[in-house]
Amino acid sequence: RMYIEGAIGAVTDDRIADALEEAEEQGAEILIIYLDTPGGFTKPTWAITKRILNSEVPVCIYIAPSGARAGSAGVYMTYAAHFAAMAYSTNIGAAHPVSGDGQKIDSVMNEKITNDAAAQIKAFADRRNRNATWAEQAVRQSVSITDREALDSNVIDIRAEDYDDLLRQLNGRETDLPTGKKILDLLGAPTKDITHTFVQKLLEIVTPPDVAFILFSIGGLGIVLEL
Repeated sequence: RMYIEGAIGAVTDDRIADALEEAEEQGAEILIIYLDTPGGFTKPTWAITKRILNSEVPVCIYIAPSGARAGSAGVYMTYAAHFAAMAYSTNIGAAHPVSGDGQKIDSVMNEKITNDAAAQIKAFADRRNRNATWAEQAVRQSVSITDREALDSNVIDIRAEDYDDLLRQLNGRETDLPTGKKILDLLGAPTKDITHTFVQKLLEIVTPPDVAFILFSIGGLGIVLEL
């Protein structure tokens, strides 16, 4: 299992790529991703969902702990996952594409990006047999729902109180992989935590949009002063 907290970016994509590779090499039954995010950038989000859809190891997105959310990019990741779960008192939604500063994109470009995003998430919903209507509403209307509503609406598969409860409910479930169908056998399976590398920790500190903007401004000021 691994933990993702904060904005989704290039470092997140790198971490998930490494985690999937390690899981495949070790023959893991499943990769569980704890997720708590307000959203993130489009390019790494599409890369992450593509990796999950083509993974040889089942992936479960678990929106946890209590109080966590899966906003924007987190919705696409959750819909792409083989299994989608939420802890108690969590929420998911508000997936309308916005610009880098958090504002809605204007006019024709907004329509094109929104239509593309809606088509993407509907395709994920069809692949995983989840609620496509709500998914499109999350993209077009920025709707959000609670964990209980998500389970009742077939947005997620499992509502789990904690990790042990999640494993219990996942055990015996079936999913489709590129190599065929797989039934999870999690009884007595050991758990391995996948952590950040030093470089990933460093990049997560300097790559958030607000920090990156400050560093860019300092660099620009330095150039001006030098000139």
